[in-house]
Amino acid sequence: NITNLVIKASAAGAECGLARLHCYKNSNLGRHSMVTDYGYESQIVPVVSLDQALVELGFDDRPVTALKIDVEGFEPAVIAGASQTLKRTNVVILEYSPELSGGSGLSPEDMVARLCNGGLNPIALRGTGGTRPIGMDALLAVSRGAAVRPLAFADARFAPCLRPPRLYVQPQPAR
Repeated sequence: NITNLVIKASAAGAECGLARLHCYKNSNLGRHSMVTDYGYESQIVPVVSLDQALVELGFDDRPVTALKIDVEGFEPAVIAGASQTLKRTNVVILEYSPELSGGSGLSPEDMVARLCNGGLNPIALRGTGGTRPIGMDALLAVSRGAAVRPLAFADARFAPCLRPPRLYVQPQPAR
């Protein structure tokens, strides 16, 4: 039995409301997306900011050791709704997909600025374990065609503690 788990049936986003969630095929239920219409069915779902969800659950004053976000290009919206949460978060791990996010009108640059303004520094996760700093120039290069998965933003005290299984840095295929 799991007794320390809370499930909230909502999407996380910049603000509370409703949004369309585009479904992916049944073989990959983790690929549903708020930004990409795959041509399958869709549903209107409730959206809540991460800050508001944590207030509603009574967790708004607790420190956040690690925040993992993988929402198929909707990461900038989730970060936009987490300004208070970021102030007490040590590490944010996310997929950085500027082409996917930017193509839907979200701003990866604003997301990076929010993370940095929250006191978190961008770092790449090495495939062999550990981390390396990644500067703004490298992040902008990613925006021009390379994909970095995953990327972390960490309070400087916590960056040396991250030991991820892999880092993928690969060019996006030419279109």
